[in-house]
Amino acid sequence: MRVRGWIRAALVVSAVVGPALRAQEPAGPDLRVSQDTTIVDEVTLRDGTTLIGWIVRIVGDSVTIRTHRGLELMVLRREVVSVRRLRGAVRQGQVWPDDASDSRLFLGPTARVPENGGGYFGLYELIFASGAVGLGGQAMVSGGVSLVPGVALDEQVFYIAPKVRLVNLPTLQVAAGGFWIKPGSSDDGAGLIFGTLTGGSRDAAITVTAGFPFVTQGGFEEQPLVMVGGELRIARDLKFISENWILPGEDVSLVSAGLRIITRSLTVEVGAVTSTDGGGFLPIVSFSVVW
Repeated sequence: MRVRGWIRAALVVSAVVGPALRAQEPAGPDLRVSQDTTIVDEVTLRDGTTLIGWIVRIVGDSVTIRTHRGLELMVLRREVVSVRRLRGAVRQGQVWPDDASDSRLFLGPTARVPENGGGYFGLYELIFASGAVGLGGQAMVSGGVSLVPGVALDEQVFYIAPKVRLVNLPTLQVAAGGFWIKPGSSDDGAGLIFGTLTGGSRDAAITVTAGFPFVTQGGFEEQPLVMVGGELRIARDLKFISENWILPGEDVSLVSAGLRIITRSLTVEVGAVTSTDGGGFLPIVSFSVVW
């Protein structure tokens, strides 16, 4: 009788604990047929082979992968160790990751927005924290605060900048948005209502932005603020950027140029800005964690 009792107890424990232990086992690779060709599948097999392309069929225990060269390979499901999905394009056998920070140049907006839930968080000039997130694939909101050492939080500078994309064509995007900045606890603030147009591809494009600045106490400026900028992908992980501002009512413009280093999870920008009156150079240094 005592032996039967132990057997029953063991069966009960097995019935209760077994499913829980199985639930804690690591899940297998996320195998699914690719629907978006702008997302590349990086499939790693048990023997260490890495296939770059797209999963096009899953039938029973077999998985068919179309490589970037158009060759279709069928492998057993159990041979697939991992699948990593990368947003970008395949060139010369390598995945060129998309520039996840291309909703802006250095600071000025482009007409692009991040995908829904995508975005970035970073530091500009190492003292200004800023973040952005995409909303529904057609809008975004960004904001930030200065982090000047020795200055109280209520004396730092805050800003918020929403943007909505109005036109989204393969080689043309148009957006409208606003920018509001407020110095700490002051009742005064300033802003900009703008429209922006980006023409070209994700690798080579021109952006023109025009808007009317305003201040809390003084209303809108009569002349627009204009930004003309461009971007050119010159390598897998490198993009040239130029951003140039024409100030309303001023004979002086701001000119900047530099490089953006692009990885799957980080962008780093280095460059310099100067004025057309020969006012010297100010370095541009910033980095952003992207997702």
